[in-house]
Amino acid sequence: MKIRPDTIARIPFFAISRHRVPARIALALLLCVAVAAAAGSCQRFKKLTGVDSKKQGAVIKIISPHHEGIRKEMQAGFEKWYKDKHGADMAVEWVESGGASNDLKFILSSFDKKPDGIGLDLFYGGGSDRYIELAAKGLLQPCKPPREIVSQIPADLKGAPLYDPEGRWYGVSLGAFGILVNKQIVKAQNLPEVKTWADLADPRLQGWIELSDPRQSSSAHAIFEILLQRYGWRQGWILLGKIISNCRALPGSSGQVPQDVAAGQIAYGLTLVSYAYSSIEEHGADKLGFTMPEDATAVTPDPIAVLKGAPNAEAACEFVNFSLTEQGQKLWILKKGAPGGPSEFSINTMAILPSVYESLNSANTVVALNPYKMPQIIRYDSAKGAGRLNLVDELAGAMYIEPLQALAAARKALGAAAPDDLFAPPLSEAQAMSLAVGGWNDPVQKDAAITQWKSAAAARYRKPR
Repeated sequence: MKIRPDTIARIPFFAISRHRVPARIALALLLCVAVAAAAGSCQRFKKLTGVDSKKQGAVIKIISPHHEGIRKEMQAGFEKWYKDKHGADMAVEWVESGGASNDLKFILSSFDKKPDGIGLDLFYGGGSDRYIELAAKGLLQPCKPPREIVSQIPADLKGAPLYDPEGRWYGVSLGAFGILVNKQIVKAQNLPEVKTWADLADPRLQGWIELSDPRQSSSAHAIFEILLQRYGWRQGWILLGKIISNCRALPGSSGQVPQDVAAGQIAYGLTLVSYAYSSIEEHGADKLGFTMPEDATAVTPDPIAVLKGAPNAEAACEFVNFSLTEQGQKLWILKKGAPGGPSEFSINTMAILPSVYESLNSANTVVALNPYKMPQIIRYDSAKGAGRLNLVDELAGAMYIEPLQALAAARKALGAAAPDDLFAPPLSEAQAMSLAVGGWNDPVQKDAAITQWKSAAAARYRKPR
C-alpha cells in the first residue's frame, strides 16, 4: 500500500493512544508510517519525473496540472532537445497540488510567504485567466523566445490573447470544449441528440451528464466562463444551473468525466477536445462521439510562464522555447509513434503553431480540428474572465454544486414548470464585478458573501417541495 507523504500529518496520536496501545508499540507504528510515507514519496517522485531526487544535477522545477502523458512526453522531448543544443543535461522535476486551481492557490500563498521566489521555475498549464492574474500581481518574469517563432503565432484568436505582449506568458497549445457522447447509452436509453450547450438543459437528461467542478478544474471553469460570456451573466447562470441540475456528479478531476462516459455511467460529458479525442482513440468511434456545440464555440490557450525568482530562469526559458518549436508542437497533436510525434502517449491537443497544421492527415493525427479555421461564435474576453475567476468558481460551488441534490430534487418536483428564477444568480454582473475587484480580496467579506449565497440556495431549493 502506498501512503501519501502528507498522510502521517493527518493521523492524530490519540487515534492510537485511545485504544491503549503501549507507548513503545505506538511509537513503532508511527515510525513505520513515516518510513512508508517517505518511501511512497520517493516512488511517486520517480514515477512522476523520471529523476532520482538524490542524484539529480541541473534541474528545472515545474508546477503543473498536466497529466502524466503530457509530462512524460514533454520532459523526454525537452531533455533530448536541450542535450542536442547545449551538449549538457537538464533534468525536469514536476510538482503537482491537485489541479490548476490548487496550483494557483499554492503559488499565491507561497509568494505571500516568500515574495522574492518560491523555489519553482515554471507554471505550465491551466488556462490563460490564471496567468493574466499572476502577471498582474507581478509574479511572472519575462522570457523572450526567438522572434522567428513568436512571429508565426497570432497575437490573439477572436479576442483571446495567445501570449502576453510583455513576454510573461505564452500559450503553447490550444483548448476547445465540447460534449463527449456515449452513443450506445444514448441509443439504449432513448436519449435525445445533443448539438448545443442549451440542449443539455433538457430535463430528460437528468442524471446522464457530468461536468467537473470549476473550483478544481480549469477546463470546467473555462466552460462556465464561455457560457457566461455567450449568453450573458443572468441567462448564462440560468443555463448552467439547469445543466448542473441534470448532472450525476461534478468530480474534482476533469479527467474523470471522459472515463465515466466511456464506462457508460453517463451519456454526456462536458470536456476538453484532447480528452474527447483520446477517449475515442482508445474506445472507438463506434462507441463514443464528440460534438462541438453550435451555440458557443471558443478556443483558448493553455500557457506556460517563468515564475518570479526562478532558481534556474535561463533553462526555464529554454523549456518555453522548446515548447514553441515545431519539434515541441508536434508532440501535442501527432499520434504516438508517428514521425516526430510522442513515443508513449498520444496527447491529442491542438497545437498553437499554425504551420504544424499544414502536414496533418488522418494517418498521423486524430485531431480533426484546425483552430485557425474554426467558426468562432463568441469573442472571449480573457481580462473579464481573469478578473472574476475565483468569484465565479465560488458562486458555482455555493449556489449549484454543493446543494446539487436539493437543486436536482427541486427541479424534478417542478418539472417543466420550473421557473428560470430557480436557477438565476443571486447578484447582477455589475455587482459581481464590483465585488471581484473590491471586497473579494477581504477574507471576511468573501466568506460573508459565500455564506449568504449558500443560505439563499438552501431557501430557494426547499420551496418547491
